[in-house]
Amino acid sequence: MWHVETDYVAFVLILVMLVKHRRQEADDGRREKLFAMVLATSLASTVIDIVASLAMNQCWPWWGYQIAMSLYCMTMPCLAAAWLCYTMAVLFAAQSWAWIWRRLRFLLLPMALNLVLAATNPVTGLYFRLSPELVYSRGPLFLPFGIGLIFCYSLVCLAMVAANAAKMRPRSH
Repeated sequence: MWHVETDYVAFVLILVMLVKHRRQEADDGRREKLFAMVLATSLASTVIDIVASLAMNQCWPWWGYQIAMSLYCMTMPCLAAAWLCYTMAVLFAAQSWAWIWRRLRFLLLPMALNLVLAATNPVTGLYFRLSPELVYSRGPLFLPFGIGLIFCYSLVCLAMVAANAAKMRPRSH
């Protein structure tokens, strides 16, 4: 049985953060918009995780489970990629958006490939397989693309923050 209690708590907390963020005055339009994107991506990922967990717990029909789990596999690295975009906007705020986007395009190509491959999962079984008896098993791309991309994007973010730590200034209120 998959536990969804933490997903419900995460959903409420992210929703509160999103509402609070929307009510604050923005001091840097690009950075604030990207942070809103991170929160919206977090909210969507949490909702999809809840739906996929419910599909597993309640033994949905085969096609419902396939769709829910394929959506989950599609969104797993999206949140880490959203954090990467936000990190670049914060660290390189003085740069133009075109300068940032040229660098992001290269970094986001694996996520785009992940979206396409995960969408084909009901036919290919690249991320997971589901037997007609609803027995789940991982496919060959689950770890390298699903989990691996999260890990890689997180490492890139941490490396950028570490390399630019001297430039970072706390936000004052």
